[in-house]
Amino acid sequence: MAAYLDLPGYKQRSIIPSTDVDLVETLQPGFVEARLAIRQENLDARLVKRYAVPFASPVSEIVLGWLVALVDVDVMRKRGVNPQDPMMVGFIDEATRVYAEVKEAADSKEGLYELPLNDAQGNSGINHAGPLMYTEASPFVAADRQELQGRCEDEARTGTSGGT
Repeated sequence: MAAYLDLPGYKQRSIIPSTDVDLVETLQPGFVEARLAIRQENLDARLVKRYAVPFASPVSEIVLGWLVALVDVDVMRKRGVNPQDPMMVGFIDEATRVYAEVKEAADSKEGLYELPLNDAQGNSGINHAGPLMYTEASPFVAADRQELQGRCEDEARTGTSGGT
């Protein structure tokens, strides 16, 4: 599976200063790309039933933005930050918003996100949702059957208990 973002692509889209990202990479080489892979897999697992994941290149900027917002929290925690810092609270709020948007994209009935759909579902993941209602036979069908049964018993002169 190809990565949606590499380290330079992440730095370009993140609001975290590149120097902070470089500091994390110096302390633990490969950390950012490993977190990108983990968060990408998490997004794909959420979206696989409706959308064609992994997304083909070029990946939608919506998906890349979600990925960056989730990894920003990981990078800041790895760098070391006060959890009550207003900037960190903002990162966490953004990640919470992303999870809500991904959930909405994965199970929405209206299809509010224009992402490539899963080929197994044709041209629209919305048209192939599960049944939205349940029906039974009309109550009048039972009355019609009962009437037919009664007429047949009357003709045979057997009655309901078989004419004993």
